[in-house]
Amino acid sequence: MLRQVGELRTTLLSLRPPVLILPHVNADIDAVASGLGVHTFLRHHGIASALFLPSLSAPAAKLLKDLAVDYSADLEVVGRDVVVVDTSSSRMLPVDVYPARRLVVVDHHRSGDLRGFIYDAPSLSEVVASLLLSDGIKDERAYLALAAGIYSDTAGLIAATPSTLGILSKTLAAARADALSDVIRLVSQRRAVSERIARLKALRRAKIHRFREFVVVTSDAGAYEGGVAWEFINAGADAAFVAGKERIIARLSDDFILRTGIDLSDIFSRVAEQLGGNWGGHPAAAGMHVSDPKKALTLILDVLADLLRRAGFSITRRDY
Repeated sequence: MLRQVGELRTTLLSLRPPVLILPHVNADIDAVASGLGVHTFLRHHGIASALFLPSLSAPAAKLLKDLAVDYSADLEVVGRDVVVVDTSSSRMLPVDVYPARRLVVVDHHRSGDLRGFIYDAPSLSEVVASLLLSDGIKDERAYLALAAGIYSDTAGLIAATPSTLGILSKTLAAARADALSDVIRLVSQRRAVSERIARLKALRRAKIHRFREFVVVTSDAGAYEGGVAWEFINAGADAAFVAGKERIIARLSDDFILRTGIDLSDIFSRVAEQLGGNWGGHPAAAGMHVSDPKKALTLILDVLADLLRRAGFSITRRDY
């Protein structure tokens, strides 16, 4: 990973200050940690920048507060150099970035409409940590945030690769963290009542679809879709698709991907082609923006059945 950030480093150093750093809407911990890491890199090299965070998730807001990170929710994009982190989809940004003087995209998701530096990594934080480590930058707060981003976006290291774990070890050392528990305390929190109620409502509205030995769950959450989808996977589903307002958030179990060879790129690319949606994410965790989520859920089940048949499975579907 350290060898793969050289071109990104050169590009960032060519930006004209003051640079704006912008993540996707409802930015998660990985997004804001990556943004802070880029901000730290630019500051180290004497390039003024600002974290532009107009839309934050509750865990990300807590992380920024705990680490005393300053940011702005209201800045002007027009004529500025902008670094977009943790998305390559313009539809997932809280503001229009096309008026920017120059746009640099740094992401680890596939299939967005914005071109840039797209890394094959479970988290963007490990990429940005590699950038800082390669320059020998010392900033304990930034490294602690990046370690939190790695832990968070790998679902508590479940999706971590050997490379991820190696970078995390170096990141923890640079943060002077006594143990991984220091990071876990940053990302753990009791869920708000509104989130707990939304999750429970989504569980109540769940529909179960059996494709012989595979169990697929669909539901309508309206909020916290990603967390709801993980709840279904943890409960035993092979695949979970949760509808929100103009989007579908999905999760697949690792066992399902290994046994079938099917991942979310196979499903969402076909659905997006038919419905005109825009999607991005990882093989096992992804999201798609679409105007009619309920119609998309119906099509997803049809596409999934077809993909399973093409993969050699004899499929009969039963709905519960």
